[in-house]
Amino acid sequence: MIRGAAGAVQILPVPSAVMTKSTYKVPTISCDHCKQTIEKALGSVAGVDSVTVDVDSRTVEVIGDLTGDAVPDALSKAGYPVA
Repeated sequence: MIRGAAGAVQILPVPSAVMTKSTYKVPTISCDHCKQTIEKALGSVAGVDSVTVDVDSRTVEVIGDLTGDAVPDALSKAGYPVA
């Protein structure tokens, strides 16, 4: 809460989540179909805001409010276990 010049009270929003970036090594990524499958699988995980799959380096970068093993679990369920 902040008081303005005229004594008005302004309520400022409080961020509800802390964004983190995590990178996972996924050795079974080999093509664009893999990339699309992973993006679709992780897109439905709560808290995931963005997914970047790099086929050449076989990595998956995830940004969002990430907790627990939700991302590795979703990758495994989709057939792409984390190394």
